[in-house]
Amino acid sequence: MDAVRRQSERQRLKRAPIRGVAELWVSGPFDDRGAGFQTVHPPETRAVDVAGRFAVGKKTIRWEKLKPIRMFNFHMKYGDTDGTSCYAYLRLISPRRQQVLLTPGSDDGLKVWVNGRKVHENDIARGGLPLQDVVFAELEPGSNDVLFRVRNVVGEHCLYLHYRSLGGSVQVTLPEPLDAGGLAARLKEAAKGGKQKVAAAFLDVDWATEVARGDKVRGKKLFATSGIGCAKCHAAKGLAAVPGAPSLTGAGKRFTVPYLVESVLLPNRRISPVFRSTVIVTSKGKVVTGLVVGETGQVVTVLTPEAKRVEISRGEIEERKTQNVSAMPAGLVKTPRELRDLLAYLLAQ
Repeated sequence: MDAVRRQSERQRLKRAPIRGVAELWVSGPFDDRGAGFQTVHPPETRAVDVAGRFAVGKKTIRWEKLKPIRMFNFHMKYGDTDGTSCYAYLRLISPRRQQVLLTPGSDDGLKVWVNGRKVHENDIARGGLPLQDVVFAELEPGSNDVLFRVRNVVGEHCLYLHYRSLGGSVQVTLPEPLDAGGLAARLKEAAKGGKQKVAAAFLDVDWATEVARGDKVRGKKLFATSGIGCAKCHAAKGLAAVPGAPSLTGAGKRFTVPYLVESVLLPNRRISPVFRSTVIVTSKGKVVTGLVVGETGQVVTVLTPEAKRVEISRGEIEERKTQNVSAMPAGLVKTPRELRDLLAYLLAQ
């Protein structure tokens, strides 16, 4: 059935409207040392951290934003890039598990990773044009990291990027930089009485060090059956317990420590529109609040904060309103040790 679903999706994707990308995070140039793609550079060896820096010889390479002028032009931005590779990065937000069709073009060779898994490689010397390659990729519900590597032989060095999704359901975002210092500042702001209260015990913690010494076995138990119980909605491996709930599969290749800490402690700070909570009032006066995880012509399915699925007949809906808050309740993690062990388990995936 999965193979039939994928093939049907691919046929429909080929007819879906094509969309461009208005901005990317880029970093480079990295010297390929005459070995092309055989030379592995830091951006492809870990979860993408746009707050990070790369020490390369006597220079420091950072992530920077780049807008296209017909194309994303690395040669124009960096100057001479002969024999080097540049990287480009974006995040795709999907309300469900589905495929997306990427149609990049490049000068010269191209590699593509989705959520840390290589999905495309075309080691070629060519002039860049739009829509040169066809790349189908499986997206998880929630955020999906997409990394491009464009290696240059000589002369021009560029990337064209367009994509297709069914019903325009996939959104392009650029995550904001978040390092340990930025995370600490946000948590302290919340602890002073912001809209999302954070206990003082979570402040002044070196989360990278804490997570590195976390108990993955205990974290798995917290995730699955006791304590926090994330598995009621989310998946750390395979499919989510609830279709449409954001997936945490392969977290170690997808998320940084500051990103996960903020997502757990401050769930309402950054909310994708597709994962905002919805309030539905029925004609009988019943109020249901949660994440809409399914809709048909007859029924709307809502996942409540208690991880219960509630089906509501469309004919009974009197009022429906989307809120600017996350469907995930705050305060699930009670102690820094719980968060440390939970993230140690997730990042080990």
